[in-house]
Amino acid sequence: MKKLNVKAVLNMNGLSIPSKINKARLVTDAVSVNVGTFVSPVPDIPTMTAAIDDLETAWHDAADGGKSKKAIMHDKEADLMKLMIKLAHYVEDTADGDENVIHLAALDTKKVTSRLRNQFEVNYGSASGSVQLRVKALNGGIYKWQYSTDPTNASSWVAAGESFVSKFNISGLTPGKVYWFRVAVKNKTTDLGFSDLISIIVI
Repeated sequence: MKKLNVKAVLNMNGLSIPSKINKARLVTDAVSVNVGTFVSPVPDIPTMTAAIDDLETAWHDAADGGKSKKAIMHDKEADLMKLMIKLAHYVEDTADGDENVIHLAALDTKKVTSRLRNQFEVNYGSASGSVQLRVKALNGGIYKWQYSTDPTNASSWVAAGESFVSKFNISGLTPGKVYWFRVAVKNKTTDLGFSDLISIIVI
């Protein structure tokens, strides 16, 4: 079977500190539980757990608004994100193109193609069960946004909405479930068709 060219995606930019802590714990726990697949994670689980705990402690300490404590919190945040990036690379290398392996680590995926038709991205929304979709704008474009829990089934795709702007919010999704997203873009003279698919585990 031909393997897909997929990347492991963190989708953690823009998340609050508590949400980053929760996502980091989710991924670390998933890698730890699936030890048969992720035999020698880099960074290792104790290092990841310690970094998550350090950020959580720093976040609680910074609740009084002190500048020095906030600076420490942001340093711990940066440390954790560096480790998360390394862990995502390890998962991606282990998966070797199998997106199911990436999902085992509770990470999102993005299909990579040699020709990027639409510059499409999916990020978490401000509320649980919500996402924010964005694509490169096309002059005079019409955007049709869709999502699915079973992208190989053509009838499973849900029309989330249509807009004249290149970003769109979707809410009411089920936390902990994997969703795939895509957008079709066209104007009077150009039809770009559907974007590449992006999947995420909704939180």
